[in-house]
Amino acid sequence: MKLLIFGTGLFYENRKVQLKEIYSDLEIIGFVDNNTYSSVKDGLDVYHPNNISELEFDFIILMSKSADDMKKQLISIGIEKKKIKTWDDVLDDRNGVEVRLYGANSFGAGHRNMLVISPFLGYSGVPIVSVYIAEVMEEQGINVTIVSTGGDYHFIQEMVKQGHNVVIYPKLNRGFDTEIYWLSQFDYIFVNSFVMLEAIEYISKYRHVFWWLHEASYYVKRTLSENPYSASKINLKNTSIFAVSNIAKENLNGVIETERIGLLPYGIPDKDIEESRFDEKRKIVFAIIGTIEERKAQDIFINAALTIDSGAAEFWIIGATTDNVLESEISQMANVYENIKILGELSRKKMEEAYEHIDVLVCPSREDPFPVTVTEALMYGKPVIVSEKVGQADYLQDGINGFICQSGSVESLSEKMKQVISNKGLLKYIGQSARKLYEEQFTLKHFAHNLQDIILQKK
Repeated sequence: MKLLIFGTGLFYENRKVQLKEIYSDLEIIGFVDNNTYSSVKDGLDVYHPNNISELEFDFIILMSKSADDMKKQLISIGIEKKKIKTWDDVLDDRNGVEVRLYGANSFGAGHRNMLVISPFLGYSGVPIVSVYIAEVMEEQGINVTIVSTGGDYHFIQEMVKQGHNVVIYPKLNRGFDTEIYWLSQFDYIFVNSFVMLEAIEYISKYRHVFWWLHEASYYVKRTLSENPYSASKINLKNTSIFAVSNIAKENLNGVIETERIGLLPYGIPDKDIEESRFDEKRKIVFAIIGTIEERKAQDIFINAALTIDSGAAEFWIIGATTDNVLESEISQMANVYENIKILGELSRKKMEEAYEHIDVLVCPSREDPFPVTVTEALMYGKPVIVSEKVGQADYLQDGINGFICQSGSVESLSEKMKQVISNKGLLKYIGQSARKLYEEQFTLKHFAHNLQDIILQKK
């Protein structure tokens, strides 16, 4: 089977091993990308969509969160609809493939068992938090199994090495059948994310389910457009609903009565850290960490950086991208100022090393319900600058344990950065206050206590 892959970014990288498992006879003949500044990928040519009509291929696989736009583009240039497959279509082709089990996958006799249903398992917020649920519940003597439609191979292997059970079930959110009869073997079912809406619709008919919501408004709207009737079919009497922050809660306004939604902020593991030592003689390092996308506002970060004296600070952009056009635009903006450095996606180990040099974490997002990177910075005792559209802003006191800027405003972020630069001596104390906030609100101990309270209410 000859395939073209439309998309060369992280979306494809996280799924290419699974793609080869699904299509054992595949032959990738090339890649397609609207931005062809890189003409080769994995040793194969990268084509602009306008240049593929003469190529011989069986299917073109859309590997991006922008699959709908890609599909429209391909149809508009004459590619037959039957030759275009989304990632969901690929998963449908795997219907006959067995459920894949990783880890011990055993149920402890005399112990309680919990199922955590998560979106695609990879190095992003919701899957990482799913692992934290497993960690804190297993410490309470509850056996936890995490199930998902798919996952990054390396992420899954890390989970297994940590002792977690993982089930990969491609049809999980696309209709249920007897293959998951084992739902009845779990005492608790925890569905992590609004995008698992179809799973909630099905499970709530038969079992009580805990539903934990994290999504920005864009993902809520997209999920509802794909499943317009699912929300109305949920058995709310059988569903306990929680949001990670007030922002995530308000995003469900009009979908679910917000008074039914409780708050459940997550906790993260404490790392062995030394208190941050800041040398007032060197440049301050401001860093923005997260997937390069409009919502994360890297453009606001760069434009604010351009207002800062070059001798005062460096500006790091860390994160992968699923949008090569936006990545190119960000790179062009950054190239005009030598103090802006684009570091790309870093492994967990490299990220921990980077934090040793980062002085201030910046999260000016246009909307971000509760980003893990901000909580990590608090844990490391790093001052943070966040917009009021970031969930953690509810816990911050401006100028005391962090800084709050106005979302979408270059001037507001620039003002906060200049405030930091002009008051370097205060960074140590603000960092200590940030660390105190983590210890009071966001440790795994606090998270475990909150989860236990929720579960006990339904005993």
